Amino acid sequence: MNDKILKKSFRENKLYITLIIIVNIISTILTIIAPVLVGNVMEEIVNYNIRNMIKLIGIIAVVYICIFLLDSTCVNSLSKLSGKIGENLRDILFKKLQKLSISYIDKNRHGELVNKFVYDAENISLAVIQASSKIVVGIVTILGSIIIMVKLNLIMAVITVLSAPLMCFISKFVVSRTKKMFKENANLVSELNGYTQEIINGNKTVKDFNYTKIVENNFKKINKKLYESGKKAQFYSALTNPSTRFVNNITYIIIGITGIVLIKKGQIDLGILTSFLMYVNVFARPFNEITGVMSEIQTASSSYNKIKEVLRCG
Repeated sequence: MNDKILKKSFRENKLYITLIIIVNIISTILTIIAPVLVGNVMEEIVNYNIRNMIKLIGIIAVVYICIFLLDSTCVNSLSKLSGKIGENLRDILFKKLQKLSISYIDKNRHGELVNKFVYDAENISLAVIQASSKIVVGIVTILGSIIIMVKLNLIMAVITVLSAPLMCFISKFVVSRTKKMFKENANLVSELNGYTQEIINGNKTVKDFNYTKIVENNFKKINKKLYESGKKAQFYSALTNPSTRFVNNITYIIIGITGIVLIKKGQIDLGILTSFLMYVNVFARPFNEITGVMSEIQTASSSYNKIKEVLRCG
């Protein structure tokens, strides 16, 4: 979806983008640091050092409050940026609409053209924001987690990192299988909207010539196709997140067993194992979040291709 249209929107909203990146990075760093502090608390409990334990709990509370405030700021900024990108896309489309030939407008259902202003523009703005935010956070989270995990214990770090290729493979497999489904779904949404608009505009003609039953049957056919297409696309896309979570849960169990063995051998302590179990979830989170918005990204990709078709027309 990388194109001059989106680049223009990003250039016009540098302030929001810069703020989002900075806030995301700070929040992610704090999220990465938190498990180490929790592990230290566990060690202080084992050593009966109440003073240090209370001090660390206070620090952890401050860290999580900061994460909450930063994430709230990020969500607010993302919402505004999404609205701005949607607004820019609709402006570009409207300017192009003024230049389109009458023959092109006559060849296309008016509802489908309107659909590009509302449905397609909204899909793109939401997905671009979701994807860009998850990618920035994901890269920082993955790299930061790996660095700290290696410092804590190399064996458990290797086990955790080895789960990443499997999660990536699952995501890629599902995306490749559902791409055509989301394209078909987007086309059917446009077709249904276009047909509905056409019937509304020609409502008097439909009634005068007694076409009501024919129109209803045609609508039901398109609506049924849209339902089947949407159900299939969403179902297969939804399999990605549970699959990656399954891999994450297996990794969690393996790390737990490995950690207990290492504790018995005296190679690590309870605090390190506690931190590591938290890092398994922190490390896997970017993969789960990105796969969670995969259906939105694919829908947006189909919408974007449709908008580009209009912009390419003379």
